[in-house]
Amino acid sequence: MTIFFYHVSLALFPLAFLSAYLGGRRFISASFLPALLGAAFGALCFSAFARSANADTGKIIFDALALLALFALGQIIHFAAVYHGLGVAYPSHAMALLLMMLVLPVLSFPFAPLGSLSSRRNEFEADRFAAAHTHAEDLISALIKLYRSNAASLVNDRWYARWYDSHPNARERIAALRAALKAAKLDAWIAPSADPHLSEYIPEHWQTRRWLSGFDGSVPTLIITAERAELWADSRYWEQAEQQLQGSGIALQKLGFGKTHIDSLADNLAPNSRVGVAADMLSLAAQRQLEAAFAAKNITLHTERDLINDLWQDRPPLPQAPVYLHDPAYISEPTAAKLARVRSAMQEHGAKYHLISSLDDIAWLTNLRGSDVPYNPVFLAFLLIDAQSATLYLDEQKLDPAATAVLAAANITTAPYEAIGAALARLDGHLLLDPAKTAISTLADLPASVTLVEAINPSFLYKSCKNSAELAHTREAMIADGAALCGFFAELEAKLAAGEALTELDIDPLLEKHRSKQPHHISASFGTIAGYNANAALPHYSPSEKNHSRITGDGLLLIDSGGQYQNGTTDITRVIPIGTPSAAQKHDYTLVLKAHIALAQTVFPDGIAAPLLDAICRAPMWQAHCDYGHGTGHGVGYFMNVHEGPQVLSYRAPIHAHSAMKEGMITSNEPGLYRPGQWGIRIENLMANRRVESTQESDFGDYLYFETLTLCPIDTRLIERALLTDAEAQWLNDYHATVRAKLAPRTTGAARQWLEANTQAI
Repeated sequence: MTIFFYHVSLALFPLAFLSAYLGGRRFISASFLPALLGAAFGALCFSAFARSANADTGKIIFDALALLALFALGQIIHFAAVYHGLGVAYPSHAMALLLMMLVLPVLSFPFAPLGSLSSRRNEFEADRFAAAHTHAEDLISALIKLYRSNAASLVNDRWYARWYDSHPNARERIAALRAALKAAKLDAWIAPSADPHLSEYIPEHWQTRRWLSGFDGSVPTLIITAERAELWADSRYWEQAEQQLQGSGIALQKLGFGKTHIDSLADNLAPNSRVGVAADMLSLAAQRQLEAAFAAKNITLHTERDLINDLWQDRPPLPQAPVYLHDPAYISEPTAAKLARVRSAMQEHGAKYHLISSLDDIAWLTNLRGSDVPYNPVFLAFLLIDAQSATLYLDEQKLDPAATAVLAAANITTAPYEAIGAALARLDGHLLLDPAKTAISTLADLPASVTLVEAINPSFLYKSCKNSAELAHTREAMIADGAALCGFFAELEAKLAAGEALTELDIDPLLEKHRSKQPHHISASFGTIAGYNANAALPHYSPSEKNHSRITGDGLLLIDSGGQYQNGTTDITRVIPIGTPSAAQKHDYTLVLKAHIALAQTVFPDGIAAPLLDAICRAPMWQAHCDYGHGTGHGVGYFMNVHEGPQVLSYRAPIHAHSAMKEGMITSNEPGLYRPGQWGIRIENLMANRRVESTQESDFGDYLYFETLTLCPIDTRLIERALLTDAEAQWLNDYHATVRAKLAPRTTGAARQWLEANTQAI
């Protein structure tokens, strides 16, 4: 209430000036007196609140000075000398208002450091207040977008930062961490991109690597020593990192050449060094990997203290998004049946208990969804299963009645999220867990008498193979998504043809406008990648307010986007020409298309290791001595994470027992070609593994083929027809015929016209 009075009083000042303009000097006192009295009351109340909450009263003083300055300006505007000094020959109240807006920034400039300092000290107080009284997931999404914008152009000049920055920059944060390292007698700190659930995409609370570095890519790891700071990133992030790390003092280290951040620490640290990492960001498997690499030099790993937590004042709280039941119309297997499958696997492993920390596995098993992680319909929880019952550890206030009822029907009880440690402390016997998906902090209180049975979570493999009902629902989601994309591209191209000034920032809102009209739509499945020309050469580029391009002239526009629907998850990339494309651009585009078609037409043995299929896709590009740095394909969930294992189509990926391609898996097909500083091209569809029913041979086992699920035209204006074989052209024509047949009933007007025009045979 005090904050309300305080800000209402500030809002009265424009009204005071307006009344002065309308009524003349005699109304000045009468106009400003209520404003000043209201401000004084608000300031006194707010000051009392600040003292009780241990807040910064300096802000109150600063705002009081601002009020006095405004009052002074209101008085001097009646002196003719003021107008003459500013070059105005004919004074008026209207001109006074304009001049005041011009003069105020000059007068307030010396006080900018005070405002920035206060903001840096109190930034997260507002976050906590908003998260507690509104929806935390919305706040988190907004903060991520703002941070991406700020981090896109890091200015690390010390005096500039102190004058203007409302947040401490990367250099300041790293310097503070180095001081903390020295005080804790540590020689290095590891800041991974992880949380206690070892998720790929993580809540803001655990975004310590991003907080330290300003780099907003999802995967890389930051290491800091007394002498160096290094960000280890794969090829998807190299150009992005070089841009965002400028002036930060952090060196980019490129993964993909055999060496990792673990090797760097093991090679460069002195014998008997001490390395720190937060226990809730380190998996059991990663701990063992670090300890094995450090053993030769007797380098020790220390996880007992999270130094970042000491430095990150007003760290964002854990998300509080509600947990809800997946629409029963699209649940193909009851929770109890899924648990029965898991318990059968537990018996095979000889385990009495099974601990699941991975959020997508928990959401799949319980048939519940949430939004604690942006774009991924999951919620923070642990699940502990025994032979008869199970306990879900989460914030119980987040559950709605329907979700609670489903849990009760499956004999799943609930307990607070923080109680998982105490529950594990009471166990005995054998405990099944995935060491790559379980943080060491979770196991801190586990008795030594408990025997760990380490294996991949059974649910991880179960959910990767969609059943016939889930595939049918996904096909419907693809039709809805395709119809939305027809409307989007039709409107986008109409705006461009009309000469409307568009930027990369306009793409995501326009996509969301059309997708949100489709049935069962929930949200985007990831942050839209919209890159024009040189920006498209960054595979994970994300436009920001400070770093984006206008869509004008001649070039290529790459759009990688997806949607979350109750009946499926989509992920699609298309490239369209802007103006007149060059011959070189058409050549590159056609090479990527040839690679895409090569994989889409592949028939392969059931159970083949997924990484082996990568070479089939790359073969046409390798023939032209071209390549791309990222993988060719990743698994996709069913109204679940857009990145899902175990299948990965990349020749760089390790082959293990769970790399097998199985019927029902959904995988992306997304070859690309990127020319730094010029353009980038990627064509992506999702495909389902389907069994070949009528085989030519019966002596060589079962075979699978890819069913293309994504329905959206592939731009033919960029094709160099002479580079395509007749068989490749036929594949494209057949695909476009299917797209037209499936989407025509769901499109009208401009969207239908665009669909018809872009699915013509070549």
